[in-house]
Amino acid sequence: MIITIFTLGMIRYFFTLSSKDFSHYASWLHKKNALALHNHQTHNASQQRKNVQKDIYLAKEKERQHLRIFSDASDLLIKENKGSIKYSEKFYNVQCWIQEQVCLSPPSQQLRYFTADSGKYSFHSHHFSAQNTHIIFLTLPSIAIPSSVSSFEAFLVGNAESIDYYFLENTPHFHAQKCVFEFNPKKMP
Repeated sequence: MIITIFTLGMIRYFFTLSSKDFSHYASWLHKKNALALHNHQTHNASQQRKNVQKDIYLAKEKERQHLRIFSDASDLLIKENKGSIKYSEKFYNVQCWIQEQVCLSPPSQQLRYFTADSGKYSFHSHHFSAQNTHIIFLTLPSIAIPSSVSSFEAFLVGNAESIDYYFLENTPHFHAQKCVFEFNPKKMP
């Protein structure tokens, strides 16, 4: 009996809420809600970089193709919105090499090369776009991307107001808008 009374007294002492307990709980709840609201807001970060090179390898059927982007400067942007993070990079004074076809024996490749005033690559969608582009198409006697294409003769040369390079159903797509090209059939493979 004494143990029961003692136990009931201890329960009342430890489990009775006072007005001070209610104010602590209200304060904790307010901080929790403010933190939850803060976590649902948009957060951005950026980084400026010089002499940037991106090498991206893409699987196309049984081949691995190479996309290389080089620029004098870039802005890497990170956007967080409600727990989702998206990365993109804006490039300035761009050079880009895109392998169209690769043959291992004998080693050769068809390469699309272009320069542009600016471009943007979205990492989550693998979408690259550029404006004011000069485009050339080449066939090269190796599978490595060259550092320069000036010593090779192109079979197609032209300019486009803008280009887009993206993937749809795991297939790469290249679109040029408002473009003019010159074709040299003697340089076709």
